[in-house]
Amino acid sequence: MNWSASNAAFKQVADESYSQFIQGAEISSCSSQYSEQIVYPDTNNCQVSSTCSNSALNKIVSCAQKAGYSTSKTNARVVGIVQGSICPGTNILGFTTFSSVSVICTYADPGCAAHELGHTFYMCEQYCYNTGSSCWLPQNKTLNAIGGCKNYYPDGKTHCEEYGSLTTKCPEVKSGNIDCLGRKIPMGGQVGRSLMGPGLSSSIPRAFDCFETDTLKAALDCQ
Repeated sequence: MNWSASNAAFKQVADESYSQFIQGAEISSCSSQYSEQIVYPDTNNCQVSSTCSNSALNKIVSCAQKAGYSTSKTNARVVGIVQGSICPGTNILGFTTFSSVSVICTYADPGCAAHELGHTFYMCEQYCYNTGSSCWLPQNKTLNAIGGCKNYYPDGKTHCEEYGSLTTKCPEVKSGNIDCLGRKIPMGGQVGRSLMGPGLSSSIPRAFDCFETDTLKAALDCQ
């Protein structure tokens, strides 16, 4: 979206985001279930006045359709990559809605695309519980008709056994013995965050926890 660099640069970014999702979700073994289709910006550039709006989500779908791609909700996800900031002056890296097949993310963070795609599979934010309308509990309520969020909130009751004990102390959680906010993912000795947890610096990328990989494998019939 609003891309002005080369097609080669765009393809590199698109491939990185695609790989982050496929490898992280551990669905490489069922490649017949999905494919990557790139709509190059020089011929199908989505020019919008603001990439920080729901109308921009619709614009991405329209651009993909004009380029000849199906955007049926049952078989497609459309990612709009923005060269600059999503919402200038904020720290927002991407956004979508549960009802949308499209997401918008910044080119600088492939994990952002994976996170936003997670929402299109009905997974909710894990970095806060019940504050405002953007956290796990209110999102869970909006998805009541389909059984709520497809991923758990890390409240110390559920965890991925391969990530260690629930009594592991998270360095940034002073109260101690809980499953770390956004889930504890061991990555090179550092505390990482799950796909649906908070975004961190690029040196500590998001990873997929066991509940997220299970959700995506089931959605893509990749068991």
